[in-house]
Amino acid sequence: LLAFTGLVLNPLGFTLNLAGRDIDAVIITGLLVVGFVLFASYFIGGYVAGRLVRFDGGRNGAVTVAWGLILSIILVLFGSFLPGALFRALQDFMEQSVLPAIGGLTEVGLVGAGIIVGALLLELLGGFLGGRLGNGYHTRIDNTS
Repeated sequence: LLAFTGLVLNPLGFTLNLAGRDIDAVIITGLLVVGFVLFASYFIGGYVAGRLVRFDGGRNGAVTVAWGLILSIILVLFGSFLPGALFRALQDFMEQSVLPAIGGLTEVGLVGAGIIVGALLLELLGGFLGGRLGNGYHTRIDNTS
């Protein structure tokens, strides 16, 4: 979903690398679209987590965000153990998109920190709400039996 979002927003001039750029309508629109995609992605993941568990789907849906962060950190730390082509692809991805985006957000200062925190909160909210919706499946079955 994020790759498709990038294909749509890139011709409009949107980039997550905000270093030296003013925050204008294109940046705000792009951030809203990326926020929606993050919310939808974690909503779907939370829904699946909520369907898998018997109780407390909201908490398990929100934990999908934690698992995503943990797996990303593990991949960054131990990515050098991957075979050559996979390691180079991971290294290119980190150097060309992730690191410049994070660097650009930190250069903006408080606004950049707000964007990062807002993205994490959208992910948590999406995972929680998706988990609650997915857990409703077990609630309906319990009520009918």
